[in-house]
Amino acid sequence: MKKIKIVFILLTLVVLVSCNYNPKAGTTEQTATTGNTKIAVDESFQLLLDTEVFTFEAIYQYAHVTPLYLPELDVIDQFM
Repeated sequence: MKKIKIVFILLTLVVLVSCNYNPKAGTTEQTATTGNTKIAVDESFQLLLDTEVFTFEAIYQYAHVTPLYLPELDVIDQFM
């Protein structure tokens, strides 16, 4: 019975300590809906992408997308 109490207390302490995780102040976690990112886009899609970026950033307030509007060949070069 004592072993069960000791194990329970240890597990409780581990959970309490792990719940106190705080990332460094001033840093933004990079996920699909938070953080900053740059994307290369063919300049012929600028009107469409401006609308999509505006909508995405309105829905996800902690995300910022910077589109780089380039000619098609430059976009392909960015992937290489």
